[in-house]
Amino acid sequence: MVKGIMLQFVKSTRGGDSQHNISVAPLKKRREQSMIIRNILIVSLFLFLLMLIMGCSYKPMWDPTTSKVHAYYDDKQHCQYLIQEQTGAWDYGYNEAKYISRCLEGRGYIILNGE
Repeated sequence: MVKGIMLQFVKSTRGGDSQHNISVAPLKKRREQSMIIRNILIVSLFLFLLMLIMGCSYKPMWDPTTSKVHAYYDDKQHCQYLIQEQTGAWDYGYNEAKYISRCLEGRGYIILNGE
């Protein structure tokens, strides 16, 4: 019974009956466009995340011979903690270099790449 129905459907779609002729070209075009848009969105998201990750790390360059204080790593960690507690996440992430440099300079360090 199912084979008979399938054969009738195949015969009717191959014939000249215009009711059963389905155009596949617009569907393929729409599918290709949606794939292109999806790929663009994926690449954009990947690039955004990559830029976000790259901007999250700041390593100040300091001159140990001219700086008077020698507990640099403890002071840097303490500055990061103070700044994170007193600012929001967006402000800290965006201005991290400026805040850490200013804090370390206030503690007597000479920061070479500070803002």
